[in-house]
Amino acid sequence: MDEELLAEFTAPSQMFERMLSLAAVEPPDSAEPYYDEMLVRVDGSSLRTPAGSADAPLSAYCTARTELLDTFDAVAETPVTAVFDIVELRDWLAWVGGGEGDISVRMDGDPETGYASRLVVRSGDATARIDCVRDSALGADVSLTLPDRFTEDERFLLADGTPAPTVVETEADQLRRIADGRRTAGAATFPFVVDDGSLQFELREDGRLRACETLTGEVSGPAVRNEYDGPLGRVADVLTGPVTLQTGPGQPLAVVSRRSGFTLRYVLSQGES
Repeated sequence: MDEELLAEFTAPSQMFERMLSLAAVEPPDSAEPYYDEMLVRVDGSSLRTPAGSADAPLSAYCTARTELLDTFDAVAETPVTAVFDIVELRDWLAWVGGGEGDISVRMDGDPETGYASRLVVRSGDATARIDCVRDSALGADVSLTLPDRFTEDERFLLADGTPAPTVVETEADQLRRIADGRRTAGAATFPFVVDDGSLQFELREDGRLRACETLTGEVSGPAVRNEYDGPLGRVADVLTGPVTLQTGPGQPLAVVSRRSGFTLRYVLSQGES
């Protein structure tokens, strides 16, 4: 079937770059994103990155509402899915937009399957075409279960379907304190400790306490002493403002950031201490 227009939207180049860096977990000082490819699903109200599961070292499920865009036109009746190389799209966005001005992104593909075969990026007289993964069977090979682990009010559900019992309302800079402490020590994993009703940084070596700090935040639920792998540092570095941390003893950690137009959800599985 010939390629047809499936969806098209316009926004400032900085908006697209920010959306891409948040979903790809690419902090400002990072040379590369965490992921090589991204699956994006577009419907009449949002752009979503639903690929991933709570068992992966790091999964990102991000939603950007179409109200963030200057214009949005969804031609296809079904949601549109595109799988593309993140670095390729990032670099062409920078080239086409030159870091300023509005950019139009057009998704062309098969209206029957809803899979995009290419993205067409335009700004002024500049145009770039990015090929997408064309296999519509890809959805059968990619886990799309992560959205099912979040309720409408963004509560993270454990594997047994119950809400994560330990919840910490804090700021992203407190999560960075944990990340920076681990980097300073050169530790292999990030300690995540909730004890005595507060979020703690505790770094132990050979059974001895090497560094500690009581961090700010509102805590509810049981105490936890979990360990998470390196991707937690990327999540801490990419976020700003209020965050909600949800976990339980021996459970994955969900980090949720809600801001105007965005909902960012990152889930980390436990590492080995």
